[in-house]
Amino acid sequence: MPEIPLLDEAGNPLPELESFLTVRGIMLLPRDLPSVLNYRALGAPGQPILSDLFKKTTMKLHKNARGGTIAAHVFLQLLSFKRHRPDDASVNKAVFIVSRKLERLGPDTPSDRRNVRKFWNAFTPAAHLWGAARFLTAAGLEPQTDEEVPSFPAKVLLVGDLLLRATEQLNWKFDPDPWTLPTSYPRTVSEFNLPIPLPTDEDVKLLQEYRAPAHK
Repeated sequence: MPEIPLLDEAGNPLPELESFLTVRGIMLLPRDLPSVLNYRALGAPGQPILSDLFKKTTMKLHKNARGGTIAAHVFLQLLSFKRHRPDDASVNKAVFIVSRKLERLGPDTPSDRRNVRKFWNAFTPAAHLWGAARFLTAAGLEPQTDEEVPSFPAKVLLVGDLLLRATEQLNWKFDPDPWTLPTSYPRTVSEFNLPIPLPTDEDVKLLQEYRAPAHK
């Protein structure tokens, strides 16, 4: 499994800003490491602070955030099924349920099953990181001020690592090559202790409405 490039040549963790840009880049471009490294270089110390190119690149990349957020929904839905309803743990069923829930957000949300599946396929290598961000947000641990934003990816990394280990305990390979923490990266927790929520009553009800997608 590929490791997120979070260590310098001496094997030490990168400074907070470079780590922040690396994690942000991996989450927004999980299948394009060269572009992630270029993005990190644009914002690295010594470069013009908030150059126009860096701003434009950031704005362009952040258009991908919607897809990553949807992938997080699918990942956490699948994880819940894998833990509590393994017979219902399929990508198609998770995509269906997420699609139905997204319909509530209005016509501007890409809630069609094909769109949800497209985003899942695009962001799967970093789906556990997006899932970690959603988990932290739901727990009220997202940044509250601009000063807290750079430290948030460190929390995402650690929770993402725990979620990844949870998938391994369930013998679930949600992606053949998910992004992982480097082996020597410092971890503050050693065992998985995040509760995997039970499927909701709504989830169970929607499962009854599920029909496998028709294939031509």
